[in-house]
Amino acid sequence: MPKVNYIAYLDAGLKEDHWRRDWTTLGVLNSQNKNSKNKKIQAKIIAKSTGIFAGNGFLKASKQIAMREGFVLRVKSQIKDGACFFPGKVLVTFSGSARFLLALERTLVNLLSYSSGIATQTNKLVTKVKKKWKSLKLHLSITPKILATRKNLPFYRSLALYAVQVGGGFPHRQNLEGGILIKENHIYSAGSIKKAISQAQKYNPKQLKIETEVKTIKDLRDALKLKPEIILLDNFNPRMVKKALIEIRKTNSYSLVEISGGLSEENILKYLMKGVNFLSVGALTHSVKSADFSLLVEN
Repeated sequence: MPKVNYIAYLDAGLKEDHWRRDWTTLGVLNSQNKNSKNKKIQAKIIAKSTGIFAGNGFLKASKQIAMREGFVLRVKSQIKDGACFFPGKVLVTFSGSARFLLALERTLVNLLSYSSGIATQTNKLVTKVKKKWKSLKLHLSITPKILATRKNLPFYRSLALYAVQVGGGFPHRQNLEGGILIKENHIYSAGSIKKAISQAQKYNPKQLKIETEVKTIKDLRDALKLKPEIILLDNFNPRMVKKALIEIRKTNSYSLVEISGGLSEENILKYLMKGVNFLSVGALTHSVKSADFSLLVEN
């Protein structure tokens, strides 16, 4: 699992919100009163949608930041990461400083909603693929893995990839040093797909697996001559994928096969074929719908 710095995420959100000058909370709590900092409330986060929860690390971080800032905050999670929630379910309960919790509310809920949205959509695709794979009587072969990509905003990658894994998916690679992936711009820069692969094979100080993107059957044939460990079929339609798999088998290649480009909940099942190992879905991190949560103070 990627290491997520939960405190850094919460700190960044609180700083962006200028929480120390939350005039609404300060006014409502009567900041002139010396006891206003110690006013206690109870609250809860409830789900308003169905999905898979991810983000308990934020709850522990909330307590740590509260303590650091001189506030008392008790936080109790009612759900584990990877567990299912549904509308009306209480996910978290709070007891402690009104001053801090009211300032923390939006940052915390946003982050929990974002990570749980990613986990939810990933789990939906993983479940769908496994069910279909089993029905195709291909279950003796390994079910293709759902992969996330690096299509996410800077700073949020570790959180996004953590949520993908909570949902049952896998990261493609966490960063540029995590693998050698030759894409079209690398090929154009090198001069040809053969040159790109050959030069990457010669300069591979970490002995990483080499993956190369191909856009045509000709590209595929050229790539297979140099036996990269992974072939990425980019924007191939299902008919083209079938043709590519035949081509790969003809060469007795041991290359693993990844499908990428425009995969979605609507079309992913069309790509389930024997010989396909990975299904990359950029939408898991670049356009996922957040889970719907609300933090409510109790009377």
